[in-house]
Amino acid sequence: MPGFLDQSAAMDVPATQVALLKLVATVRDEQLKKGTPLGAILFESAMLPAFSDSLRKACRMPVCDNFTLVDFAIKSLSDNPRFGISFGPAASACTPPAVEQMPAIGILRIDYTYPPALGDAAHPNSYNYRTPHATWKGLSFEAAQEGGPLSPALRESLREALTNLEASNVMGVAGDCGFLMNYQEEARKLAKVPTFISAVLQAAVLASIFSPDEMILVLTANGATLAPHMPRLLSRCLVTQPEQQRRFIVAGCEDLPGFDAVAKGEKVDVAKVMPHVVQLVKKALVKNPRIRAVLLECTELPPYADAIRHATGLPVLDAITIVDFFHSALDENPHWGIDWEKLASTPAASPARGDTNSHTT
Repeated sequence: MPGFLDQSAAMDVPATQVALLKLVATVRDEQLKKGTPLGAILFESAMLPAFSDSLRKACRMPVCDNFTLVDFAIKSLSDNPRFGISFGPAASACTPPAVEQMPAIGILRIDYTYPPALGDAAHPNSYNYRTPHATWKGLSFEAAQEGGPLSPALRESLREALTNLEASNVMGVAGDCGFLMNYQEEARKLAKVPTFISAVLQAAVLASIFSPDEMILVLTANGATLAPHMPRLLSRCLVTQPEQQRRFIVAGCEDLPGFDAVAKGEKVDVAKVMPHVVQLVKKALVKNPRIRAVLLECTELPPYADAIRHATGLPVLDAITIVDFFHSALDENPHWGIDWEKLASTPAASPARGDTNSHTT
């Protein structure tokens, strides 16, 4: 392919882009004829991310590369600019950036009503893009916890909710309950778009990136409720070996002052609860200093993610980070990506930002 024949020569970016688009289109058409259509593109080569944006636009499917993975790690350690508090020398409330026209992500909600706080997976302003909601009618919180087989009526109501979200032109579907991990397989079979309906899906990444003797703290609304279900939830996101599952330590917030509002379905006083959540994590670290990351299973816990990051320096993954990760694979890279529509009239990039007309390994 042009641009890869002679690595000592400068890359002709437009010619390489055209060839790459043709290559992907050919593979896409071949797979479609086989009845196994492409769902996503993964760039193994570190020389290819410059073309991620062009493929996202042409193919309208997620493109994952070196930068989506690094951004995923960075976001687990960084203040979320859309909600919470900017922790630093002078803590202050964050001002969310202006919402732009970006790919939309649907939120599948269980049949349970509560007032979500800013930062909650169900709060529309927790994201910087459109997030239409649809309720899975008939699936109560208790039923989601048990994860029993779906009745024909529940399967049909799941199909209806997913169809409603797809009608809103979403590019993927997230969820508002960590226990929806029980139905990730059902959802992905019924949906026409990718589904990532539980924060627990990130457990597979965490198990892979830390040493086998390092632990992950799983924070939940009720530890006694989650702990017996945790092995099954981990197995459903491909963390199947018992020695791997034992690395995930469950801690519940049910006894924290003010957090009882969650069980009552009432509005949580985030400012009141926040120091207690941080203290809970700190106690867990003292008890087990091999904890290297925190996974917030409950979708009402992301409002405390920034405070935990600031107090411990640990990466924190939650229902927001998994949605942002997928969204980053769909949306233009705002940091260095090329505006392909203006490429012909855009001056060459400065050396400080990288020259898009050449490549290095």
